[in-house]
Amino acid sequence: MNTLDFLNKACSKDAYRPNLARIYKDKETLVSTDGHRLHYVRTEPSELRGYLDGYDGEFPEYKQVFLTEKREVHLSFNSAAYKKLKALSQVAKTENGKTPIGTITLNDDFAIFEAKTIDMLASFVINREKSNPDWNTIEQTKITLNLVYLLDALSPLERATFGKLTLGVNPGTNSLVETTCHVPSLGLYHGVIMPVKSKD
Repeated sequence: MNTLDFLNKACSKDAYRPNLARIYKDKETLVSTDGHRLHYVRTEPSELRGYLDGYDGEFPEYKQVFLTEKREVHLSFNSAAYKKLKALSQVAKTENGKTPIGTITLNDDFAIFEAKTIDMLASFVINREKSNPDWNTIEQTKITLNLVYLLDALSPLERATFGKLTLGVNPGTNSLVETTCHVPSLGLYHGVIMPVKSKD
């Protein structure tokens, strides 16, 4: 995983939205979005100057999607957890043949990642980090989202033996999900994922 791989995952493939098909440089932040999710990394612009030369499209005001009021949930997340999430995505995709949809439920002590099918409910649980001061003030929150987008946002953790995931949410609603992946050897990778409407 490198910075460009991570950013390219969120670039638009829509031929009618060429302004979203490239990576945008905003001072020390590199950003990409397809309108449904957003990836960004803070880095030295000089490192990728050649790749970004020639960008001439208009880019949306991406900072408007950031949560102004949020609670952050801190989880330990590594390659083993990533594999479980990938398996959930496959279960959901097999069920409807299209977009794999799943849910994240945040409770007092843990986060539950789920994918529901006609025959079964596949899930796994990650305990929260005890040092998280915000968790005690967060009410139960259930968020429905595209699991492929979540996998892409967490892709820096795919091969990590140790990593941390921070989920930023607006408590009590089907909120945007802000993700921050911290891998000691790679640094910080940020994502924002739009929720989808739950059928429950």
